Amino acid sequence: MEEFESQKTHEAQFANALDRLQPLLNNFYTDGESWKKHDVEARQVLARIGAMADASGSLARFAEQLVHSARDKGYLR
Repeated sequence: MEEFESQKTHEAQFANALDRLQPLLNNFYTDGESWKKHDVEARQVLARIGAMADASGSLARFAEQLVHSARDKGYLR
């Protein structure tokens, strides 16, 4: 747990990235249910996933694509 909290190792950063990806996937595949309920904006989600790039550029790009797609579908403002 301490390693995860400190974010000093690549493994901890990657675990954090996956931790941020899970709610993004959940919201995307439920048609933005929670995002709509809480009036979430795309910029807020992009800010939340910004740290993913430190762990994996590919994972960060995938997450950004999901956010843009969610915005286009009307799941996010």
